[in-house]
Amino acid sequence: PVWNYDHLYTNIKDDIVSADLAAVNQECIFVANHSNVSAYPSFGSPTEIGDALVNAGFDIVEHATNHAFDKGTSAINETLDYWKSNHPDIKVLGIHDSQESADTITTVTCKDITFSLLNYTSTINGEEYDAIPSYMIDFLRSEKVTADVAKAKEAGDMVIAFLHTGEEYSTEPNQDQKNFLQLLLSQGVDIAICSHSHVLQNYETLTDDQGNEMLVYYSLGNFISTQKQPECLLGGMADIMITRDPQTSELSISDSQLIPLVTHYNYEKNEYSVYKLEDYSEELAGEHSVHEETSEPFTLESLKQQFNNVLAQQYTYD
Repeated sequence: PVWNYDHLYTNIKDDIVSADLAAVNQECIFVANHSNVSAYPSFGSPTEIGDALVNAGFDIVEHATNHAFDKGTSAINETLDYWKSNHPDIKVLGIHDSQESADTITTVTCKDITFSLLNYTSTINGEEYDAIPSYMIDFLRSEKVTADVAKAKEAGDMVIAFLHTGEEYSTEPNQDQKNFLQLLLSQGVDIAICSHSHVLQNYETLTDDQGNEMLVYYSLGNFISTQKQPECLLGGMADIMITRDPQTSELSISDSQLIPLVTHYNYEKNEYSVYKLEDYSEELAGEHSVHEETSEPFTLESLKQQFNNVLAQQYTYD
């Protein structure tokens, strides 16, 4: 096979490239040896997936997911070696090869704004926590998060937290997730973007009585996948505009949107790609191989309806 995956992102590359900063959650860990590539339930992606992410225009790659330890410590080291050797400019989050790296807040500066970047996962599959060096994966734990956020606020102008948390296949955040979001809000995090549920959820700005504000995307669903459930084939991109006030120099989030995406796959034509919903067609929906997997509706209309339902959702906090 040709180990090139640029086709996955062809249809949305313009959007990714045009962003000043683009971040992506890389669900599966990389493996250097092609014979170690594997699918469900223990995932290993070829490093060429990383090349495709870079070619598509991503600047930040999050690796703290429940699959980060699917291939043990060796694959985490292979992944970090790959990034350092091939794409040293990419900001890699959530996994580390040393305590020093784990203790250092990753920052990225763009247009005179420095962002502190945090990335955590609630769990790992297999729960082999004892087998993992304590520095290797960033886990969503209150004590660690509180310490990290304090450092992150000193290191940058704005703090963005990427969380791999929530309940798989749920259309709404669970209580654990809400608790952590409240903690981040109270600590002064500016933006929290969540993944893990594989289905799209809504977004909103949370506030507290201390005057804190935090933009939250509860789940961006899947970016690209070959999952078999129609509801898992609608994902989203967070599109966020940050503005600096010329008089006061204060930073604010002046606009935020959720752009719906569709994962498209067609076994027969060997097509695998992601489209913006506005660019997707009834013809493509009809050719989608999900129809071989389920009799549930998958049409342009059903996708639009699902997205409208997501935007209508409201989540309550106790």
